[in-house]
Amino acid sequence: MVAVILRILSTVLVFSMVRGGRAPNSASPPQGTSATVHAGISKEELEKETRVDEFLEGASQELRRKDYPKAIKQAESALDFVSQVQDAYRRNRATDDALDYLGKSYIYLREFQQAEEVYHRRLALERKYETFESSIAGNLQMLGMIEGAQGRWGPAISFYLQSSRYLDECIQHYKKSDDYDPQDIVANNQRRQKSELLLYLGAAYSQEGKIVEALRSCDEAYLLGEKFHAQPASLMRIAEAAIGLLKGSGQSNGLDMWQAREKSLRSRIP
Repeated sequence: MVAVILRILSTVLVFSMVRGGRAPNSASPPQGTSATVHAGISKEELEKETRVDEFLEGASQELRRKDYPKAIKQAESALDFVSQVQDAYRRNRATDDALDYLGKSYIYLREFQQAEEVYHRRLALERKYETFESSIAGNLQMLGMIEGAQGRWGPAISFYLQSSRYLDECIQHYKKSDDYDPQDIVANNQRRQKSELLLYLGAAYSQEGKIVEALRSCDEAYLLGEKFHAQPASLMRIAEAAIGLLKGSGQSNGLDMWQAREKSLRSRIP
């Protein structure tokens, strides 16, 4: 099961780099005098921000090339340089991105202790300057996945539950309706994020031998994802996990329901 969690973790990391990364500031420093530019940002300050962005882009590229030591070097260079950025918000966002690249690199190298330290640091930073930000829940989920990759399921469950509670706060803050509304974009994304989280929580419960809790978590994940239009492939992972859990534990109650869900989903996946 640890190997399965590692594969899932790897998939999530790759997906998050495509889906969730923040685009670096691609503006180039203007030529000429040091007069202020871009709403009062001086040329010198813009040069500092651009230099940090170059390190961040380098870390991102090295991650995609799977050269994790080089990605670590680029991310650490960004962290060393970012203190020179004067604007607090830009400095925090760049630090946040650098820590994310650094943590992902350590995970791919299976250096879990270092990765855990990085994500604790990132979590503390985000709690200082973000409010109702789903990436805080994502950090808690990542810490849970790091624990699970090492077979420490109790701490993993604790992180997942913290992440779930925080997502509930975010959803409550942003939602316009308790039903699906395509205009409720932020809350719907957070609901789908929670659906994915609940799958990992179910996997952790199963490793603790808490089969009832694991199946309940899978069912909650499926119903939440279905209601708020999660991708069929995401729902399929939940259904397959629940079927595997039922068969593995020798239980038949609920198996027909999950198999019917799986059959329905297969017709919706290209």
